[in-house]
This record gives sequence, C-alpha cells and structure tokens, in this order.
Amino acid sequence: MDPELIICGRTYTNVRSNLGLGWNSLLAVVGKTYHYSLWEVNGHNTVVLEFRHPAGRKNRDETLELLRKLMNRLKEIGTVT
Repeated sequence: MDPELIICGRTYTNVRSNLGLGWNSLLAVVGKTYHYSLWEVNGHNTVVLEFRHPAGRKNRDETLELLRKLMNRLKEIGTVT
C-alpha cells in the first residue's frame, strides 16, 4: 500500500506519537482544531489526518461537510491533490 492520505478517527494522537511525527494545525471548526501530520513513505509524503471517529454518532451530513472542509484546506495548502 502506498496511500496519499490516512484518516484517523480518534487515533490520530496515538498514530502520530508512535510514528514520531510532528503535527500541524489545519482548521478550527466550532471550537475544535483539527490537525495533520506528514509521514514520509516510499519517497513521498503521506498525510495523516485527525478526524472524528465514524462511530461518533454525529450527524452524517455535518460529518461529510467537515471532511469536505478539511480536504479542501489540505488542497489549498498543497498537501494533497
């Protein structure tokens, strides 16, 4: 596997810690700041994204809208295509 993006649902802090990754603020939404890390895999950067856990029982449409906002921000800063 050679992913461009890994989405972590409530495991972001553990993954980031275990891989020894730095972290960057991405977007603040309703009092919560979401983060991302860059992990070099096979000669290119893979984005590790902090996100809600899918079993969090949040509104589906709001969850998809949040994911869209985070992805658009990653595209704006040139982290993903």
